[in-house]
Amino acid sequence: MPATSFPVAGERAASVHRPDLKGDVAMQMQTMARHRSSAPVVHFPLCRSRVLGWALGALALLGMLVLLAWLASGVRDHLAAKSVAGAVLWVASAGMVFRFWCLHPKGMLMWDGGQWLLEESSDRRQGLVSAPQVLIDAQSWMALQVIVLASGRNQWLWLERRQAPGPWADLRRAVYSRALLDSSVPTGTVI
Repeated sequence: MPATSFPVAGERAASVHRPDLKGDVAMQMQTMARHRSSAPVVHFPLCRSRVLGWALGALALLGMLVLLAWLASGVRDHLAAKSVAGAVLWVASAGMVFRFWCLHPKGMLMWDGGQWLLEESSDRRQGLVSAPQVLIDAQSWMALQVIVLASGRNQWLWLERRQAPGPWADLRRAVYSRALLDSSVPTGTVI
């Protein structure tokens, strides 16, 4: 019996068909080729991350400590004015960080095999201009940037494996794969 060779990235399932292989081995090879050539349909839940919340809170606290260290380091000229300006700047930046965390979308990020969708409520499904852009990928969490088609607004998404461990690998495959789009349907059209 000849040695089994596994498909190389880019090979199609048809090129994997080997009549000399029987049963499970042939099925596994066809499945591997299918997964490599197209991304699976994915529905990944979006929710606010406690980890992100704690990280942003720690960052805001660090900013306050730096401000206090600067004020304690001997800034003598116009101390009151600099203290007020620093406090206002810190409150504004901490408020923006808190707002960012609170406004993180809740719902679903979906890939249907040809188009990315963002569903923020059961009656509000929006197409995305293009595939999500990966800003940070730490294997167990990802920061993505998406642009909503209807409004053109730029949105950042923070996704973690522990939000939905089951579809995590499929989400990663879909984010990194290229869509095989039907040329008759414009990109971003909600079907």
